[in-house]
Amino acid sequence: MNKILLIFPKIEDIDEKYREDYENRLPLSLMSLCGFLKNDYKVTLIDCRVEDNYIQKIEDNLRSPNLLCVGVSCMTGPPLKYAIEVCKLIGEHNPELPIIMGGFFGSL
Repeated sequence: MNKILLIFPKIEDIDEKYREDYENRLPLSLMSLCGFLKNDYKVTLIDCRVEDNYIQKIEDNLRSPNLLCVGVSCMTGPPLKYAIEVCKLIGEHNPELPIIMGGFFGSL
């Protein structure tokens, strides 16, 4: 079965008064996308805010056979920095693999 990797980047440079609220929210955008894809693809979701060793988990998934693409969620502001880092990591491991940036940027 073809595979899709979805990534919700971490965030560290956010104002402390918003941090707990942001970190305690589920990645609903990617979770709802999983619901549409799960019957036709093997979907892996990595939430970098809560995953230990998320870089290793991303790299392990990039070595998976039949990986079609990687979707990266992104918001403006501090999360953009980490989304770019994730995309660079993906490009270093597999420059031919399509990366789909989600969030606000998809509609620009």
